[in-house]
Amino acid sequence: MGKFTPLAHSIQDALSLFSYTSLRNGQSEAIQDVLEKRDSLVVMPTGSGKSLCFQIPACLFEGLTIVVSPLIALMKDQVDALQRKDIPATFINSSLSSDAQNKRIIAMQSGAFRIVYVAPERFRSTRFTYALQDIPIQLLAIDEAHCISEWGHDFRTDYRKLKQVRIDLGSPPTIALTATATPEVQQDIISALGLERPKIHVRGFERENLFFEVAQVRTQKEKFDRIDALINHHKNQSFVIYCATRKQCEEVVGNLKKRGIKTGMYHGGLSDAARRKEQEKWIDDKTPVLVATNAFGMGVDKSNVRAVIHFNIPGSLEAYYQEAGRAGRDGIDANCLLLFSIADRGIHEFFIENTHPSKMLFEKLWRYINNLGKGSHSVDLKLMAKSFSTPTWRVHVMGLESALRTLQFMGFIEYLKQGCLESISVYDVSVGLDLDWRGLNQRRAIANGQLKNILEYAASTGCRQSHIVNYFGGEPRFSKGCQKCDQCLGIPEYAKISMEQNATKIPSGGEDGLLIMRKVLAGIARAKGRRGAHAIAGMLVGSQAKSVKQAGLQNLSTFGILKQMKKDDAVYLLDLCTKFSWASRNEHGCVLISKAGLEIMKELGTPSESQMAFLELTFVSRRSRSMRPSRSSSDSLSGTGSTYAETLRLHQTGIGYKEIAKSRELTVQTVLRHLQKLSLEGEAVDVSGDIDKVLLEKVRGVVGNWNFGDREKPLIEALDGVCTYNMLRLHLIPLLKERFDSK
Repeated sequence: MGKFTPLAHSIQDALSLFSYTSLRNGQSEAIQDVLEKRDSLVVMPTGSGKSLCFQIPACLFEGLTIVVSPLIALMKDQVDALQRKDIPATFINSSLSSDAQNKRIIAMQSGAFRIVYVAPERFRSTRFTYALQDIPIQLLAIDEAHCISEWGHDFRTDYRKLKQVRIDLGSPPTIALTATATPEVQQDIISALGLERPKIHVRGFERENLFFEVAQVRTQKEKFDRIDALINHHKNQSFVIYCATRKQCEEVVGNLKKRGIKTGMYHGGLSDAARRKEQEKWIDDKTPVLVATNAFGMGVDKSNVRAVIHFNIPGSLEAYYQEAGRAGRDGIDANCLLLFSIADRGIHEFFIENTHPSKMLFEKLWRYINNLGKGSHSVDLKLMAKSFSTPTWRVHVMGLESALRTLQFMGFIEYLKQGCLESISVYDVSVGLDLDWRGLNQRRAIANGQLKNILEYAASTGCRQSHIVNYFGGEPRFSKGCQKCDQCLGIPEYAKISMEQNATKIPSGGEDGLLIMRKVLAGIARAKGRRGAHAIAGMLVGSQAKSVKQAGLQNLSTFGILKQMKKDDAVYLLDLCTKFSWASRNEHGCVLISKAGLEIMKELGTPSESQMAFLELTFVSRRSRSMRPSRSSSDSLSGTGSTYAETLRLHQTGIGYKEIAKSRELTVQTVLRHLQKLSLEGEAVDVSGDIDKVLLEKVRGVVGNWNFGDREKPLIEALDGVCTYNMLRLHLIPLLKERFDSK
């Protein structure tokens, strides 16, 4: 077969076919390498336009471009998009009947297509590989190239055979593309494909419009309160919440629906039709929140996602960045929130244990198969798992399935699962169990290493985006942090509101709250990063528990330094240190003091205004209100603090609350909360000039026993949308003042 006529004669001409006028950062260099017939590796995050790096050259070449892609749904989406632009493209995969496959192969041989998408397994077909022999293949594009690497987070064995496929195709110029490849994975991809002196392009891992944040949480309630706050912050916008398991998805959906949040669900346990329906409702903005496992997202292009929330840590930083990167593709600000509980690591340790079965399980399974003998046998994996288990070793069905599929791939057996029916066809029991134990152990070690990487990210006290860019081998353009993450800017405003509403009230015993926090930090420092929060809390309160004594914590100078406090309160304060970035947790859950925490402890640094305000909410005096001396001016504010005093001073000069917020560079919510607390404390606060008397009576009718610090959402719901949150906060001020005056 001869050459084709190019669809375009320049990059600019080709761009016009896609309705673009220019290329993004990194695309131009990668395309130029392909046009010069150089092998290349492109590492760019999801949504950065990697596909154009091979689609543009395909329009300029005189031959065929073969694209290897791992997902059938993704192939169809990309081919549909190309066909809408009148670019002749198709896919050949197992979703088609044999007749349809043959028709497309014949059309491919006749020159009907410029781009053909296939799965790596397609090259097992001699019919397909024979058809390629007489076709001028100008480019081989390998998408999701991390799948070829044993160090990648989504290893697929058939990808490993692509080196020989390249040779069989005459070693055409090759471009490998992935959204997630560390420097180690990049080198493995190059070696596994046999690329010759490839150019490596690592671009686009900085996302200026994304706010990356990690919330250290201890309870499910904390998780849901933080989600609730973020959903209120981006009201009526589009969200994705990722969960580690199907069961977790169902629990999250149930909880959010109880909170009145319209929510859809997507996971592998649903039928194709059900998943498609849920996805379409979310894409059409009929369901604002979609709760999903990692089965969701590949190939989904929705630009207006305002937040991606991870209810549990994912199994790797690669997976996290790929999923989080689905937020804010329209360039508008969006949040990437990771809810981190050290207890969640157990979910992934379970997955690793059962996805990469031990040698002991393989050997026990092989003995069982030998006893079955040659032929086909019905099996029940639940009963097998139960019979294999011992008092000290529990075998799970998931581990058995993984082991059976490995044995099937190696050609020992065939494992079939159709609904509730399971069977094993045994080919030859006379052969020994000859597996690559070293390789199996290595893949388990890689998975454990990837879990360690995401735990380190969650525990990091440095700039989030710098951590991500460096991880993938890029160079951050910023020198002093991205100034767009929780570590650079502190706790986001929406989260402060949630934290205030859920603040635990701790008796201070008349002691200064900041002094108490310095004692907590001293306890963290003395533990030297070797103990978790509960052990340190036990030491601080002087616990006589066996675990404290066995660890030798009773010998530290900080033992019993907070003996007047309950252990649970001390644990809360340790968590607070983490939220303030005064401390962090490593992958084992041990608490370490940070540089900022050391400065606070040694009185070399001072807390921010928002941190001080939160400490003022946290610590309460044991003395009754009637014992406090009366106060009439901001100069005598001791129970609140300097930030409240400054708000009161400006208020009493006649400046409105909005102007106070602007002049102090605070949010309106924060200033209104200052005025609420000042009113409750008996200060001279007068907002009558801004009060709507009709609305005031409506708020009075629903306020009930509401107290400062309680959740505001129930009041908003009771008012049935007649006012905004800030209007509610404003009209609560005179009601709180009335309460003080009535005492």
